Amino acid sequence: MRIGIRSLFGRKNSVKATVVNIKLHGKIHTLPGMESKSGFIDLEIPFANKPNQNVLMFQAQKRKPERITAIEVAQPFTLVSIEPKAPIEIEEERKVVFKLRIGVPSYGYSGPMNIEMKTDEPEMVHIELSKTVLVRGEREVEVENSNAIIMVQKNGIFQQNIQMYKVLSYKDKVSKVVLPEPFKLVSTDPKLPFTISDENSYIVAFYIQAPDHGYAGPLTIGLE
Repeated sequence: MRIGIRSLFGRKNSVKATVVNIKLHGKIHTLPGMESKSGFIDLEIPFANKPNQNVLMFQAQKRKPERITAIEVAQPFTLVSIEPKAPIEIEEERKVVFKLRIGVPSYGYSGPMNIEMKTDEPEMVHIELSKTVLVRGEREVEVENSNAIIMVQKNGIFQQNIQMYKVLSYKDKVSKVVLPEPFKLVSTDPKLPFTISDENSYIVAFYIQAPDHGYAGPLTIGLE
């Protein structure tokens, strides 16, 4: 990309943005280098607030909008204007195209253009499960290899898949699941009530709400 900029000596300096690096949530996304016939580069950044496919969300929980607090362009480029202006909140599934006008340096340059989109990062909590214990009446069973270290959003949801034959038998029915504080049960798959209907294996997914603070200790799941 060549951008004509008159130097003090009457010749044109060469300015080349070889690649556009956009930093968002600690990750780098790239766009191809840009061209301009003036002293500016007009750049469009499409942004879509899509749910994290690795985090299970429920209809009962409204996902907070993504809040872009600022967009910064690193030297030697300069941000001249932007539409829409930050800060801006973008609701889930909504798409926004940020239109940036960027000033190029007044001297010869060949290299990347670095842009950072700053956001309100969600607060995370550290969950360290020493073990998972299933309790059914007087029977108590520890699930093998159930220790885990989990980083999850404050009051976010994490998933535990557990083989029910650790504590239940064929045709047993579960109508209620009890979790002690600081955890809360959000849902199960299959939904409650469920009956152990497979003679060989019966795995249940427990969707559990994390607390708003860190936790270290066992996870006890009571089955009634």
